[in-house]
Amino acid sequence: MTDVGSTLNSGTEKKQGRRSAQEAEQTKKAILKVGAELFCQYGYKKVSLRQISEQAGVSHSLLRYHFGCKEKIWQQISDGIYQYFQNYFQYIIDSLPKNLPANVQLYKLMNRVLACSLNDPRPITFLADAVRQEAKMVNYLLEPSKKNNQLLDRLITEFKQAYPHSTLTSKTLRWQASMYSHSASTLQPLMLHAYEMEDKEQALFTHWQQFSQLLAVQLHIEPEYIELPSSLADIIVPPPKDPNE
Repeated sequence: MTDVGSTLNSGTEKKQGRRSAQEAEQTKKAILKVGAELFCQYGYKKVSLRQISEQAGVSHSLLRYHFGCKEKIWQQISDGIYQYFQNYFQYIIDSLPKNLPANVQLYKLMNRVLACSLNDPRPITFLADAVRQEAKMVNYLLEPSKKNNQLLDRLITEFKQAYPHSTLTSKTLRWQASMYSHSASTLQPLMLHAYEMEDKEQALFTHWQQFSQLLAVQLHIEPEYIELPSSLADIIVPPPKDPNE
């Protein structure tokens, strides 16, 4: 009976351990989600650990136990955004018809990335605030982009085999998408004025159309591949659901 009791106790302890690990992971996710929202809304410098802990519904001491300091929370959010877009790039490419030329893949990929960013400006808002912080934080933010982006680099290499005189790189493509995304987010009244529109959604779509037209020229897109959606919703590829949520 002692052996059976020990086995039962062991099983209970393992279940409790798994439950505790799952609860800890959910707590960390809640903290990161709230932190990201607050950083986007108020900017890094104006957000305190206590604000994050209160809105996440966890104690200040538990927050410090998991992350230690505000910068560590910011770093994990930054890592998550970078990884999200890396995964999303691949997810978009995988959703496209097979055997498309590299320039068409790049065109369709960046069109969809910008459409997603215009629809949900939180990532670009977070990144834009980050570049106004201390140099070490900016360097941390830029470090992943210094590493090879295998998907974009591969497509750019294939593209330049057909168009060797193009000056496009994976970095400049991401930069163009970032410019269009950020300007729509931070200069919205000027965007509405520029396009002579009062409707924000229509202005965002017109903004996307301008980007798409410029991209088509840069990537030498043939007329049959030009995309003519009727709205942003038509071009957005919904990101895959997180199985852990």
